[in-house]
Amino acid sequence: MEIRQLRYFVAVADDRHFRKAAARLHIAQPAVSEQIRKLEVEVEVGVKLLDRTSRSVEVTPAGAAFLENARRILRDIDEVGHAARSETDPACHDATLAAFHGAGLAPNVLESTATTIEQLLLEVLAGGTTILPASAASRIRLPGLSALPLSDAAATVPMGVVTRDEPPGAVLARLLDELAVAPARVAEAA
Repeated sequence: MEIRQLRYFVAVADDRHFRKAAARLHIAQPAVSEQIRKLEVEVEVGVKLLDRTSRSVEVTPAGAAFLENARRILRDIDEVGHAARSETDPACHDATLAAFHGAGLAPNVLESTATTIEQLLLEVLAGGTTILPASAASRIRLPGLSALPLSDAAATVPMGVVTRDEPPGAVLARLLDELAVAPARVAEAA
């Protein structure tokens, strides 16, 4: 079962119509129909979630029970995403600020609108820079990106800078110098 399937099911149940739900989701109607079909097959044990007619869709009694749980799951997922977007992991946040302050820098922290690591990396590819826990940064294997570990041995959470794989501009070069990017590990990360 996939999150998108739950979102599609809730939209169809709310709109009581596949085409209207698809339009609201900005998805092609056949894709919504296919995902709902897959969802019903995956959870089906002789249970149908939706009754379809040529003009409308009705939620079955089993579908109503499923709908209640789907709404709860989606609410929980949205809350988790919101919590992640608003300061993220406190230890990671504190370690990042400590690295900046240890280098005598007062960062202007900008909140990203990215809700996934993939979206965040696309922002970096578009010209941004981000700081992640070293464990996450070391797994970055996308063409065009480099993950450079920070060498602050006193850091409670090892950190890494993720940037485009090109010579840094003057501001980024100074930032990397100030944050003491570990030169011995840069060659390994690139």
